[in-house]
Amino acid sequence: MDPLVLLDRTHGELLLAANRASPIVADFTFVFERAPDFFAWTDLVFDRVRYGGAFHDGRLVAYAMTGIVEGWTGSRFGPFFYLGDVRVLPAARGERIGERLAAWLLEGLPPEVTLGYGLVKEGNRPAEHVLATADRRGIRIGMLAPFEAVSLLLVRRPRFARSVEVRRARPEEIPAAAALLERAHEGRLFAPPPGRWILPGDEVWVALRAGEVAGAITVRDLDRARRVLVLSYSLRGRLLRLAYAAGTRLFSGGPPLPAPGEPFRALTVRRQAVEGNDPDILRDLLAAVVEAGIAGGYHLVHVGFAAYDQPRPATDAFLANRFRSTIYSFDRRGDAQLAPPAVDLAMI
Repeated sequence: MDPLVLLDRTHGELLLAANRASPIVADFTFVFERAPDFFAWTDLVFDRVRYGGAFHDGRLVAYAMTGIVEGWTGSRFGPFFYLGDVRVLPAARGERIGERLAAWLLEGLPPEVTLGYGLVKEGNRPAEHVLATADRRGIRIGMLAPFEAVSLLLVRRPRFARSVEVRRARPEEIPAAAALLERAHEGRLFAPPPGRWILPGDEVWVALRAGEVAGAITVRDLDRARRVLVLSYSLRGRLLRLAYAAGTRLFSGGPPLPAPGEPFRALTVRRQAVEGNDPDILRDLLAAVVEAGIAGGYHLVHVGFAAYDQPRPATDAFLANRFRSTIYSFDRRGDAQLAPPAVDLAMI
């Protein structure tokens, strides 16, 4: 194996090729397609990013990254990092290249960036073993919180009675929505500083109770930067695709699931907050986004929940796929004041 190297925009085509050569297999085989600009996604969600790569005989066989952004680090607002976007080509797996890359990237972080996090999918025992033995590198690693990513399937229109009025936020409602998001996440690790809860390009939806903002979510279409491109379906996946097509014809009028070579169209809920963690308010907000997604030709709405006190039951009213992970904290100083995290789903 060649020495590990830093990767930048001059390696964009190599990174795109390596990404396509390491697909993810489930009921369908897919890649997170990032053409034409591999770095469009990281430009969108991070302030700084550092990619490391492993080559074998001149071929890029693995890469990983640390992305840095501002947020609450336990005692102040400052830079923190996300360790992720790890890809290892199938032929290079089993050689602990991903572990080497992660350790190398962590060692190369700026000295002022001392706290970060990463996710490990449920059942990924090799990654869990790596984290259990990584303290020897002088990094305090801990299980911070469970995390559940929920993909709402836009098969049918929501038909339940709504408890609050929901609409796209008017300009005069944006400050109240931002204030609610900030208030609901006060003291949570990685929560953005004031002024960064709602970013240019985010679509804001609000729930109104007695004329006041009682819930808010920010939504983004990330497809131009990173989209799920279907390569093939398993037998079970093909059956699911047929069932999905029948369901949309009967209940929503939305588009069928993409054919091989086509992308899923998805909306991502980046931030969410509701008064009193009331799941009914979040359910109504999500219902409005689902309706808009169906009208816009989307297949999925993604929403994520970190820690147990979020109003996750809101998603029980929808057909959904659920993906469970664990958030691990990486503390390079060993003295961080840990707390439940606030996670921007667009970063994952």
